[in-house]
Amino acid sequence: MALDRKAHNRLFTGLHIAASFAVMILVISPFYISLVYALKESTDITVNRLAWPEHPTLNNFFRVIFENEQFLVGYKNSILTTIPSVLILMTATSMAAYVLARFSNRFYRGLYLLFISGILIPIQCIMLPLYLNFVNMGLTNSNLGFVIARTGLQIPISILVVTSFVKTVPLDLEEAAKIDGCNSLKTLWY
Repeated sequence: MALDRKAHNRLFTGLHIAASFAVMILVISPFYISLVYALKESTDITVNRLAWPEHPTLNNFFRVIFENEQFLVGYKNSILTTIPSVLILMTATSMAAYVLARFSNRFYRGLYLLFISGILIPIQCIMLPLYLNFVNMGLTNSNLGFVIARTGLQIPISILVVTSFVKTVPLDLEEAAKIDGCNSLKTLWY
């Protein structure tokens, strides 16, 4: 009986390892394929599609960066839109999440649910009204319009995540900060 149990455990362990290995191959294979294609010359791609290149080269990267005029424009736009979006989201959602996590009367719970309900609205329902408003305000094809849209659409999920984090911070830390002379704003930032 004990022998059957050991054999069963070894079989289960073997199947578990095989399944884990199969999942690992499925997850890693797109990265491998992307890397192989990126390091091959265009003439080598058709010879053996998944084989490691005989002469790996970085020419494809140099060609994209230096010969494609739009690459640097896209890179600049990414920086000019990401930094303001992240700063606005960090500032606004951390302050809102602090208040929503620490005050628990009906008003703040309702406000929290209102923010979180924004996650339930599909983007397809928002796209047309958002586009029409941006056309009327002249914000289409501009970095400012993109920052406003991106930030507005990220607020619900950011508030959910940051509020959940603030709820895990012990109240003892806030009480210690108040004893040390910090007001609510200093407690939030320090």
